[in-house]
Amino acid sequence: MAALTAEQLLKPHMPEPVAVPCPELGGDVYIRVMPGDRKILFDAFMHGKREEDGDAYVKWFRTAVIAAASCNERGEFLFERVDDATVTALAKQSAVVIQRIADEAADINLIGGKRREDLAKNSGVTQKPASG
Repeated sequence: MAALTAEQLLKPHMPEPVAVPCPELGGDVYIRVMPGDRKILFDAFMHGKREEDGDAYVKWFRTAVIAAASCNERGEFLFERVDDATVTALAKQSAVVIQRIADEAADINLIGGKRREDLAKNSGVTQKPASG
């Protein structure tokens, strides 16, 4: 691969929004890759929550990532900010819907899966093994 120029690196590349089917709500929720400035807002919100409560990353991650990545089909964000009011309101939604949207949003923004497990482990929260 060739080395990129400054112009190429500065030209935003945003993939198309992804539809997450939410039959419980009667339609799709669109999510997108966050641009860097939006990711900074998400990270700052989560850092502030962690300062308040060490377990906050585990408690608020799902609804915060939904607030940060949800958009319409044109890629315009649904929520102006990632803040307490938005994240708390989203937390009243069905846990099934929250999980489905948050998993997709985290994955396309490369903050899902193993990364989320590492963050939970480093937060000091112990997860109980599944009983079987």
